[in-house]
Amino acid sequence: MNYYFYFTTLAISFVSIANTFTLPGNFFSGIIDKITGSDNSVDVPQKGGNFELDVSSNTDFSINLAGNPTTGYQWYLDNEEEVKASSIVLIGQNFTQKKNSGKVDGTSGNFVFSFKANEVCGKELPKLSFVYKRSWETEAPAATSEITLKVDCEKKQQKMMEADGSLDIAVKVDEPFQVKLAGNPTTGYSWVLKNIDEISASPFIEQLSNNYITDESEEGMVGVGGTFIFEFEVSKEACGQNLPKLVFNYEKPWENDEPVQTAEYTLKLDEEECEASTDDEDDQQHYEDKIIEVKNGENFTVKLEGNPTTGYSWLLANEEEIAASGVVEKVKEDFIEGEQKDEMDGVSGTFTFEFKVNNACGIKLPKLSFVYKQPWNEEEANAEKTEYTLKLNDDEDCAQVAIETNEIEVKNNETFTIQLGGNPTTGYSWLLANEEEITASGTVEKVKEDYVEDGHDEEMDGVSGNFVFEFKVNNACGKELPKLSFVYKQPWNEDDTNAEKTEYTLKLSGCEQIETNDKKEIDVKNNETFTVELEGNPTTGYSWLLVNEEEIAASGIVEKVKEDYVEDGHDEEMDGVSGNFVFEFKVNDACGKELPKLSFVYKQPWNEDDTDAEKAEYTLVLKDTCN
Repeated sequence: MNYYFYFTTLAISFVSIANTFTLPGNFFSGIIDKITGSDNSVDVPQKGGNFELDVSSNTDFSINLAGNPTTGYQWYLDNEEEVKASSIVLIGQNFTQKKNSGKVDGTSGNFVFSFKANEVCGKELPKLSFVYKRSWETEAPAATSEITLKVDCEKKQQKMMEADGSLDIAVKVDEPFQVKLAGNPTTGYSWVLKNIDEISASPFIEQLSNNYITDESEEGMVGVGGTFIFEFEVSKEACGQNLPKLVFNYEKPWENDEPVQTAEYTLKLDEEECEASTDDEDDQQHYEDKIIEVKNGENFTVKLEGNPTTGYSWLLANEEEIAASGVVEKVKEDFIEGEQKDEMDGVSGTFTFEFKVNNACGIKLPKLSFVYKQPWNEEEANAEKTEYTLKLNDDEDCAQVAIETNEIEVKNNETFTIQLGGNPTTGYSWLLANEEEITASGTVEKVKEDYVEDGHDEEMDGVSGNFVFEFKVNNACGKELPKLSFVYKQPWNEDDTNAEKTEYTLKLSGCEQIETNDKKEIDVKNNETFTVELEGNPTTGYSWLLVNEEEIAASGIVEKVKEDYVEDGHDEEMDGVSGNFVFEFKVNDACGKELPKLSFVYKQPWNEDDTDAEKAEYTLVLKDTCN
């Protein structure tokens, strides 16, 4: 048999069939788009493509885009501003190189974009649009990819709070609960409890703490997001009462713009728990409460006797709360056996927990709650418990932080600025601490505030800069000016005991009494016109005004014909040029009559007070013989 003829015929037949049934170019890529990626990630090839991903509330996901940065190309999130304004938060981006022998240069890998989804149920989510390009090129990118996010509200949500991701939170009396919101303070944005005054005034709910925990990342990685954690507790007195809502804004504290995102939670009190707490209060098991005196910046140890050979161990029940506090750190834990005779088993000993207090001055310390139980047994209703209240020993380490004082000279009815160096990528911002006092003074007005980054390379993150505050002094002569008090802190941290502070005393100048200009005389003729020209610049907001216009009109002998402003000669594109205010008058039948004076003032028309304004006065002298 001629095998060569057989295989050649077979190959020709296959090619013919393939040409007859030509498939669309994107047929297999469409299949790949559907099957690529895991439950919480999408793997995008270097050529790009469109993909779909199911996301649930309060979950993390990543987009892995293949590429090779040694070629100069890089994947960019093209609609970052649109994503910022949604429930999707970009918490980090990185490049992961493929493993190689170590001798290969220019190895490709994945550009990894990590996201966190906040509450997404019932919301329209943006598409994630990526482009693969060189940063210095403006032409069309080499590849694009679009990820369509599909809301999945049927999957079990990650519990970020008691309410399984819904906008209602089920709470119990005397049991702390947390609200966790994903965010990234390195962008300048922070989650802020907007109705903190209402919460503070309520006798039924207390805010225990608010903290921020950065997500895990590779060492040296900047711009990593994390979670803002707000902890509250509802008291027994809340039973049968209406609890306030919890309202949060995601915003830049130094801007007055609308927040890019909001979150509002309704608290649902467990009424059965309320009844049980009333009926069985005497039967409830309470913690044994003890007090430990601790010092700032020092370690302390808690020792609890027990026997792990029984299967029971002492456990730190509120370890997450301790870690989130930022002021108490668990250094280590251990078990030390008691003395025993040789070959003796089942000996008890001491469970030791070592902690350290960090930067705790002026901050409420969390309690340490321990429970003695079998670690695999979730039920602890009847377990032995003990609780330690930490009392900070107020020594010289906790002395009040000194406030830096400064003096600044300001001028009446003029603006001035204050610049304070800082870095919002650390989560800290300069805030005007006494803003309400400034507003109420009526003499100092905050015009605007801004943040200006220092000069840096375009791709450099974490750069510091200046917080700029602009103020204006209004009609302050003879009045006491308020001081300007600033504090450098994390906006979500209410306590500023140990925060850096600075204070400015305002010293007013320019209030010397301005006397009326030397009186001037103008020779005028009966029944003829004359003009008065006064130099000024209306681009400053100031104008020359005829103060006694009503008196002139009532005189019946001097008539204001018109007034105008004539700019000095200048280049066409030149702004802010001064000129002359021109007033034209006419003298009518003035023989034998007393002519009124002309009084002018140079001020802002909307400013009623002219105490310190420049003034000019003209005496009219009639030169006609009047025979």
